[in-house]
Amino acid sequence: MFAVVTKMFKDAWGQRVGQMEADKRLILTERNQLAKKIEGLLDRIVDADNPTLIKAYEKRIEKMEREKLILDEKVTLLRKSVEGQGSPFPRRTYPTASVTGMPSAVNPFMTATRS
Repeated sequence: MFAVVTKMFKDAWGQRVGQMEADKRLILTERNQLAKKIEGLLDRIVDADNPTLIKAYEKRIEKMEREKLILDEKVTLLRKSVEGQGSPFPRRTYPTASVTGMPSAVNPFMTATRS
């Protein structure tokens, strides 16, 4: 029974790590698209003559820069999680430390009769 529970936990752990990697790639793609939009707006500012239009572009760029910073922070957090820095099991793809609750989940009778 313990082996089955351990295998299920390893599978779930692997799926979660895979999902975090996919999330990180998606966020990086979104960040790159945002950077391209900012470049486009900067080109428009250079070509613009109207001060009102320039201010509007600057506000949009400022908003996009804030969004880009948020995406950068998300990527950093995901990277730390995937690398195990934000985990109680640093630098491990799967926690090999003993899990306190596991014995009672596997054999509740033994846990109940210990007291």
